[in-house]
This record gives sequence, C-alpha cells and structure tokens, in this order.
Amino acid sequence: MILTSQPPTDRELHVLSIVARQIDKDGTQPTYREVCRLMGWKSPNAVRKVVVSLQAKGVVTVADGHGISFQRRRYL
Repeated sequence: MILTSQPPTDRELHVLSIVARQIDKDGTQPTYREVCRLMGWKSPNAVRKVVVSLQAKGVVTVADGHGISFQRRRYL
C-alpha cells in the first residue's frame, strides 16, 4: 500500500472520533456495520471507502474480523 502525506478529511476525522468513542466506551474496536449505524449511513461500504483512504494515509490499521484501530496521538 502506498502511503500519502495528506491529512484526514473532516469526514475521516468524524469516523475516527466514532472509533475512539467506541474504544473508550468498552475497549473494543467497532466493526464497519457499527460505524455505519453510528454515522447514520445505509451502507457499510461507505465506511470501507473511508477506512481504505485512512489506511492509505497511514492513520488506521485493519485486522480482518477484529475491527478498526488507529494511532490516537496523531489525530485525536
């Protein structure tokens, strides 16, 4: 994967804040479906697109079946 030097967009930061709140709340990383519901979106694919962009920016990592994790110190 090629990393870009662009900062996260407002939409990406909103997704990151939802991930952070979920981790703070119960210590687990949210699934795409959970983020989709919390964002008020209809398709988990919308979350996937944001996460792919965040991965390209080096902000998040995703382990299959284990949710979304990120480096909090960088952006939140």
